[in-house]
Amino acid sequence: MGSSELIAVHTPGHAADHLCFFDATERWLFTGDLVLQGTTSLVVPPDGDMTADLHSLERILRLGPLRLLPGHGEELEDGGAAVRGLIEHRLRREAQILRQLRRGPATISELVAPLYAAYPPPVLGMAAGTVHAHLIKLEREGLVREMDGDAPARYELTESSS
Repeated sequence: MGSSELIAVHTPGHAADHLCFFDATERWLFTGDLVLQGTTSLVVPPDGDMTADLHSLERILRLGPLRLLPGHGEELEDGGAAVRGLIEHRLRREAQILRQLRRGPATISELVAPLYAAYPPPVLGMAAGTVHAHLIKLEREGLVREMDGDAPARYELTESSS
């Protein structure tokens, strides 16, 4: 029986202190909650950070994992394809948020309703957290801003994103 060494990889996003563990010999990655089978992980501020999540996904993609072993669900045989698919999903969701905001300012709830219309109601609260994380990322990038004085907060596109 061979021996393996696991390398801890700091992968913030889902949580600031999240770690994955990489077996460089087998090229297996134990993903914890960064990559899940059949769903996406929650990224809920303030501890969750969508910018960090996407950077972490890029970081593990560069490791070239052959197999992903998530904290929830079955193993994923084609690690690179799974990670690329998750990055693409996150970026598609971001594009959907921007399209919704092109229609006018909106609250997080007003964004979640059309974006997650096919999902069961119990999921919508979790979806709101992830949409919030996307909005914070977009705000950092200068594409979205939180409007002053509104409660609940309303978001609008900036001039640079029009």
